Amino acid sequence: MVPLAVGLSVAACLGAAAAPGIAPGGARCWRHVAVAMAFIGLGGISNGVDMLRGIVRPQHVGPLTAGIYVAGLAVLLWALLRIPGARRSRGASGCASGWTPRRYW
Repeated sequence: MVPLAVGLSVAACLGAAAAPGIAPGGARCWRHVAVAMAFIGLGGISNGVDMLRGIVRPQHVGPLTAGIYVAGLAVLLWALLRIPGARRSRGASGCASGWTPRRYW
């Protein structure tokens, strides 16, 4: 069941990336999320194989599985960090209310 769910989520992410009218930054983000989900799905399969072969106990992961999970998380983090944001001018404050911090120097 888990590989099917991961496959459907990867397909949905790729479908969102190919949607008409999506911005290039948004499409890139969805492609990265699809790759991250594929890594996490492979990690789940690897964890299941490890358990069936008796390499690890339930609720533990082997080094290969941990590496695959970490790769998925790294790709997902990279996707989140690359989400395009609104550009601000150099003097703009960080608050939407217009409050600006006082400068004492």
